[in-house]
Amino acid sequence: MRALDLRSAIIQVSVDGRQAYSTALGESAPGTPATTAMHFRNGAVAMTYMATVLLQLVDDGRLSLGDKVGKWLPGLPAADQVTLEMLVNNTSGYPDYVADPEFLAATKADPLREWTAGGLMSYAFNKGLIYPPGANWNYSHTNYLVLAAVIEKVTGKPLAEVLRGRILDPLGLRNTASSVQPDIPSPVLRAYTSERGSYEESTFWNPSWTLPAGAVMTTDITDLRLSAEAIMRGTLLSSRSFSIQTDGRLVGFGDAAGCPPGICRKNTEAAHYGMGLLLSGPWLMQSPMFGGYSASIGMLPERGISIAVAATQGPQANPDRNGSEALMLAIARQVAPDRPVPLSALAR
Repeated sequence: MRALDLRSAIIQVSVDGRQAYSTALGESAPGTPATTAMHFRNGAVAMTYMATVLLQLVDDGRLSLGDKVGKWLPGLPAADQVTLEMLVNNTSGYPDYVADPEFLAATKADPLREWTAGGLMSYAFNKGLIYPPGANWNYSHTNYLVLAAVIEKVTGKPLAEVLRGRILDPLGLRNTASSVQPDIPSPVLRAYTSERGSYEESTFWNPSWTLPAGAVMTTDITDLRLSAEAIMRGTLLSSRSFSIQTDGRLVGFGDAAGCPPGICRKNTEAAHYGMGLLLSGPWLMQSPMFGGYSASIGMLPERGISIAVAATQGPQANPDRNGSEALMLAIARQVAPDRPVPLSALAR
């Protein structure tokens, strides 16, 4: 924490479903110690939830991963070519609206702005596809914006209701909730960041730009850990769908040279994507970061180990580095020294 200048860290570790370690370090607001009861934003962990829901719908026979997006959203670009599998594993060719310079400038200028799905879609599709569908790999929030619309069409329900009924309630995640508003349930882990140039509080910046409405969530460390355990076990999926979610089909796929600089990448054994998850050797992971918050989950299925970390930044922290992921990787080296996370070497 000192090396990364982290203001706070909340940590839980479990082995075979039993909590082995739980602590909160540092402070939330000045003079207020962080506690394990505090709530924070869980960001892209909701992408894992959405990918799980998609695979549940496959298990239910209501759709197929090979279905074209145009079956539900015929007006989208390349809707007759992009499949649901391409959405969930980031091979659609859709550009990431979060990487659009105009969008970045808009969010930086007004972090309190409330974004609608239509507003996000306008940035997502104001340019053409980066590559032909299925031809390369790029991380794109746009894919999950589209996936949310498909899930709502298939189920006939708002995404928040779908996630509550299919993920949160079955797992007993009582302290996790959807909200596009900037409020966070009390007690609150407060966040600060220097990403706009000066160190400022970012706790109540509007998160509506980060994910589709319904997938913008707050949680606590216990629910984050329970999510990791459930995902690690494939609790909510058939064995076939869980295998699909976590297999290495993308290892070796992708070409950085095939896209504008910094957009596409090659998936490797050390770091490749499944469906809503990052895989690194035997470990499964997810590590969102935005607005001074970061939260990471790491899972080693063969040992039944789950690690959940939330962290906030101090004034000298690199606002573009995920401090919670660095802590999670360090903890992984302690709890399973003979089964390291290959991504650790890349992170260093």
